[in-house]
Amino acid sequence: MGTWGPGLYANDFAEDFQAAIRAVLRLPMDPDQLVELLRTTYADVADNPDDEDHTTFWLVLADKFHRQGLESADLYSRADSIMANGDDLKMLAASGMYESDLRKRQKNLATLQAQLSQPVAGKVRRTLQGPKPFLMNPGDLLVYPVCSDGEHPNPYMSQQMLEDHWKHAGWGAMIILECGQAFDYLTW
Repeated sequence: MGTWGPGLYANDFAEDFQAAIRAVLRLPMDPDQLVELLRTTYADVADNPDDEDHTTFWLVLADKFHRQGLESADLYSRADSIMANGDDLKMLAASGMYESDLRKRQKNLATLQAQLSQPVAGKVRRTLQGPKPFLMNPGDLLVYPVCSDGEHPNPYMSQQMLEDHWKHAGWGAMIILECGQAFDYLTW
């Protein structure tokens, strides 16, 4: 289990799941459709109460939606049920979380439960107006510089680091084989 603390986002799944939520929130769908989209995408976690990340899925999703001002009564009800029944604390206790951290988590969940019981602040959500355009197409050939061991330059290196540690020795190439759109909007 990738839990490192009592915070709602203090585990590997929650950290990774946030990126998916951010991407899906850009889609021009109503909140309940977005919840269903994420539920089906993560069905192995969302629909399996025995999965160690099951409660994290629903609690993080409820927190993110509430913070974004999205109304989803079913989502908030499900999160409230998880907290009221102690499902999250039971799962964390079974996985070996220390008592002191369980108490901190319980306080964090009480704060979340209080927030979710408040009315959703109606915020304007910026969504995509249409599918994102493809930057490349199948069959496109890309050529890039490589050093003697075949590695390409790291674009995050400073110019000085590149000059000191990376020496151009040749060229690499790749062909784009497939492109698509996740959820009919987000290109890959």
